[in-house]
Amino acid sequence: MRPGGLGSIALGVALLLGPVSVAAAEDYDMFPTDRPSLSTSTITVPPGKLQIESGVEYSRSRVSHGQTEQQLLLDILFRTGITSRVEARLDINPVVWLKDADTDVGFGDVTVAVKYRFFDSQEGSWWPSLGVLPFVKIPSARSPIGSERVDIGCTGLATFDLPWRLSLDLNVGLAGIGQSGGAYFLLQETVSASLSRQITAPFAAYGELF
Repeated sequence: MRPGGLGSIALGVALLLGPVSVAAAEDYDMFPTDRPSLSTSTITVPPGKLQIESGVEYSRSRVSHGQTEQQLLLDILFRTGITSRVEARLDINPVVWLKDADTDVGFGDVTVAVKYRFFDSQEGSWWPSLGVLPFVKIPSARSPIGSERVDIGCTGLATFDLPWRLSLDLNVGLAGIGQSGGAYFLLQETVSASLSRQITAPFAAYGELF
């Protein structure tokens, strides 16, 4: 799970190196990666195939007049198809660098999730395909890199296939975020929308609001 702020807009051009997979790239109509955008599509990895997506993520945040916090992490996502509609996911952060008043480096949290697409849109239809993405974050990171508490949640997914090779992904999620030093959860709602277009096989452009 990648948290957003109070609200952000992102525009970018993504270089998609393609899936590191048992399957050849020609098995896909396009590279159905869930990186680098925050939004997740309903597309699932074909049964029996393994796909690995990775990237480096940097964030900088500051609350009021407090200490500025910077974070740099390596993110690796493993996706494997169980059925034509279900995939299992393992998201790990093997290296996290955190700087505020002090500097900490360590292993990040591990998130286990399942993507299930329960409705497929008809070709040429404006109706989206629909799915869900329940997840559990395992608190493998020590404080202050992680909260050392379990997070649980579920995200609703909708993907629209639009003209001119455009694709629109809409996500609405609800999660219980475990809090450090307490036995309670902070309820967090996330909403995101990502509009993307495949330019060539390895390149895609996208704009995102979350």
